[in-house]
Amino acid sequence: MPGRLEVLGKHTDYAGGHSLLFAMDRGFYCLCKANRKHMIRLRDVNPSYGERAFSVSQQPKSPIGDWANYPMTVVKRLCKNFGADLDGVDIAFGSDLPSAGGMSSSSALMIMVFLAVASVNGLFDRPDYRKNIADSLDLAMYLACIENGQTFRGFAGDRGVGTFGGSEDHTIILNGRQGMISLYQFAPTLHKGDLPMPKDLAYIILYSGARAEKTGEAMRKYNLAARRAKLVVDLYNRTHGTKHLLMRQIVDENKSLEPEATFAKIRRATAHYTEKGQDLDLPSRFRQFYMEDQEFIPEAARALALHDYELLARVTNLSHRASKTCLWNISAEVEFMRREALRLGALAASGFGAGFGGSAYALVWADEALEFQKRIEGPYRKRFASHAKKAFVFQAHPSRGACELSSRP
Repeated sequence: MPGRLEVLGKHTDYAGGHSLLFAMDRGFYCLCKANRKHMIRLRDVNPSYGERAFSVSQQPKSPIGDWANYPMTVVKRLCKNFGADLDGVDIAFGSDLPSAGGMSSSSALMIMVFLAVASVNGLFDRPDYRKNIADSLDLAMYLACIENGQTFRGFAGDRGVGTFGGSEDHTIILNGRQGMISLYQFAPTLHKGDLPMPKDLAYIILYSGARAEKTGEAMRKYNLAARRAKLVVDLYNRTHGTKHLLMRQIVDENKSLEPEATFAKIRRATAHYTEKGQDLDLPSRFRQFYMEDQEFIPEAARALALHDYELLARVTNLSHRASKTCLWNISAEVEFMRREALRLGALAASGFGAGFGGSAYALVWADEALEFQKRIEGPYRKRFASHAKKAFVFQAHPSRGACELSSRP
């Protein structure tokens, strides 16, 4: 189960937008086996995470903030959708992804547990599965609904893990292609194409050591980006008499207008909306989505196809700036790493993923990648000494999606 790199597509998927993504050559690896004990037993090879065990039912309860919340959420949902008579599974696993690093480690963990339980119990061959899930894009959407708690077709929803995200992580984790950067549109999911990773470029991941958590106050901040998107749509509908569900539908409605005319309509509907005394700046939330979805991503795809690296660098840097000013999700650590990367000669650099901690990436010449990695670590460790032990830098390559490495009866 690979992690993923979000090249571009910051908080666009749940609003119906596009993303440029690739599955990474790092992720989770597991061995699983039916245990016939009606229990899920997990053991991480990293002793700091240890073991967890719980019954196969709709009632397991995990401590708040514990990593077991993710596998428990999967099993509860499967019991709700497929019945609680599922066989238990023993799962031994490890990961070389940084935890809470913005590379979808939590989604990869949930997909790992799903695939283990589904394989052992033959869920892929069940009529109710086949009726609702036709292919890997459907499966990605179902897995996203397990995470966010929504209903998927005939499979009723449940609580989820508490985050209101979309399906880009699950889509690329399942559908990544070796050596390719993939373009998808979401809600519904459409595969728009694949672009070969240029051989003379490299993506260097700059993990800050500041965890991009999705619990407590961090979850509130994460969900605020999704809530602001929903408020834009609700207030626009109220003002203009429409019935849209997604920001993409507002964009589609106004295709004949110049961008500034569309922004003006949004401002009339949403300006100065406050909650608890805070102006949520909804016009800028829409502007970020519009620019990312309608300008930055198409231009980046064109730049990759034509090897126009000046254009690719420009839109990557603009995307980061829009994320910082409009989504409010770039931490001081990530911003420092990005600035330091540019100072050291990176073509472009950007925070990625949900934000609020995590990582940035730097786009560099492939033949300079190793030297760049050595040069950037020192300044960051000196500036953020409290994160020095956890922070690290590595090169990410586009890889294939989740796969079975071997099996035997």
